Order: sequence, then C-alpha cells, then structure tokens
Amino acid sequence: MVAWLQAGTTYVVNVWVAGTQIAGLVDLSTLRIRESGNHEVGDCSFTVTDIGMVASTVTDEAFVHVEDHSGPLFKGFIRSRQPRVAAIGRVIDVTCRDISSLLDTTLVKSNVRSAGESDKARIQYLLATYGSQGLYSNGIGSTDTSQIRTLRASMPAQRFRNLTLRQAIESVLGLASESSDYYVDNLGRLHTFDASQPEPSAAPYLVVVGEPGLGQFAPEEPVIDFDTDTLFNDYEVRAKVRSADLRVADTASIARYGRRAAYIDAPDADTVAKARAVGLAALKDNAAPKARGSFAVSSPYDVTET
Repeated sequence: MVAWLQAGTTYVVNVWVAGTQIAGLVDLSTLRIRESGNHEVGDCSFTVTDIGMVASTVTDEAFVHVEDHSGPLFKGFIRSRQPRVAAIGRVIDVTCRDISSLLDTTLVKSNVRSAGESDKARIQYLLATYGSQGLYSNGIGSTDTSQIRTLRASMPAQRFRNLTLRQAIESVLGLASESSDYYVDNLGRLHTFDASQPEPSAAPYLVVVGEPGLGQFAPEEPVIDFDTDTLFNDYEVRAKVRSADLRVADTASIARYGRRAAYIDAPDADTVAKARAVGLAALKDNAAPKARGSFAVSSPYDVTET
C-alpha cells in the first residue's frame, strides 16, 4: 500500500523531486535503481500514485534525489513521464537518468593543455573549468576529486576542440592507460581507475549463488546478459594529422567473433603513438561482448559505497 505524504513522517526510502519530498506518493515496490560501475549512465524508475493530484514537482527534467539510511542512492533527472488516469487521481511512471548524463551536455569548445601534467591534474582542470555547466551547478554533483587516480604521471600535450566533457575525459584516460575506466558515483564523485590501479572501494558483500556465509549474500532474481551490439575489434583511427592515421586490431577477437570494423576519431592525436593509444583503449573496451548482470537486494544488504 502506498502511504500518503505526511509532514514529519520518516520513510524507509526518501525520494525528493525538485526539492520536494514525495516518498509517501511513491510505490516503493516499483522503485528500481540500476548502476553499471563503469562509464555507462545509470537510471532510476518508480511509480507515483497521485490520488490528491498534488505531485506538482514531477515535471520534465526535474532533479531527483533518492536516499535511505545508508545515504544517497541516486541523483539524476526525470527523462520520461508517463501519466495515466486512475480510478481516483492519476498514476505517473517515471524514468530518470543519473547525473553522469551531464557529462554529455557539457561542452568543451576549445582548450589546450601542455605536456608534463598528470592525467589526474588534467581531469581536475577540466572538471573545475567546465563543471559549472552541469555537474557542479547548484550543488548537484560533488567537487571531491579524491577518487581520481593518477594513471600516468606525465601526459603529452593535448588539444580539446568541439568535445563534450565526457569525450574530453575519455580522451585523457585513453592516453593515460589502455585499461582505463571511470564512473560517477551516487554522491556525484568521478572515479578513475585501470588494471594496475583498480577501484579501491571494495564491495561490502561477496555475491554467491547458494547458501551465503559470513560476508556474503545470495542475489535475488539474478539475470546475466552478454551483449555484442558494441563489439568492434578492428579500428581505423582518424588522427588530427593524416600522417598519424593508423589501424589497430585485436586478432584473437577477430578469430573468435569475425571482423567487426569501425572508425574512431582521435582529434588531438598529432602522433602515431597518441593515435595508437586511443585505438588500443577502444579495443580494450569493445573487442569482447559486454557482460552485464543484475539482481535484486534487500535489507540489510542494501549498503552503498561512501
């Protein structure tokens, strides 16, 4: 049963839309939060049962903040609303995209960084310079950069032109490490890591199928999916200058899955080495099927990383 919104009521899960607490109108059995743990954008969905027609803040692009006893679970924006008439009042199915989507709507029109700084310093500069366009505006994200690793102490010079902030960050990480990856957590902090410097925040529990022991839990409704929609194993890298254009390929992936070729742009690559780094980083991400999994979790295992 959906509880009515009441002043002073404490809810197991709190949901704010545009600064207004609407947890009493949310059917918590419909609340779903999906995170990938890498650069893919996460999402959240829930259903609002608005008998009194009072959910006036549930509007397009409204800021959504969800948290429980452990802290923030999700921050993002409403990207889809599906209102429908109910027997009494209305029901609204809501879908949100997390705040990392702001990296795709923040523009880096033109900027140059000199050689010698670390990838961490370069990314910090990009966030400090352009974050006010979205991620840092109105306190939405976090200015805490402590989760950004130094993957390469001395970077070559780079020019950023007509890129999104996400593309600029990926350009830095592609030159820093072939195995680099990143994500924005539920507090709004950017995390970067690679194979040699992995993500330091350990999961609170080990997921096992069967009877869980100490420090373990058995997932509810586990689903595993292998996706080849973005499988590419042969890249033609289009560099800044034609002399730096080159082809990089993963022969093992080609032998197993067949040739899957694509172009990739490296607009700041003025050397073959820079272009190769971009191509190898793309192969690392895309030369094998994407393995994805999902499962449900219940208290007391619903602990978020802080």
